[in-house]
Amino acid sequence: MLDSEDKVLGLASTMSWKGNIPDIEMVEKKYDSGLKLTKQEMQNYEQRILQHPKLGKYFVDINPARA
Repeated sequence: MLDSEDKVLGLASTMSWKGNIPDIEMVEKKYDSGLKLTKQEMQNYEQRILQHPKLGKYFVDINPARA
């Protein structure tokens, strides 16, 4: 069970994808809610998101190199 920051950060630090290991750090900044992106800003993000054709909108690959 992921019930502490240490456990979450520990698990995240062991992940890898195609041989790449993520840089893990705790973000303590509070984010503003209710912010909206322009259509152009949203298109920049959407071009990086590849939805699985049969599994629906919640099964995606996010490719940071495409932006």
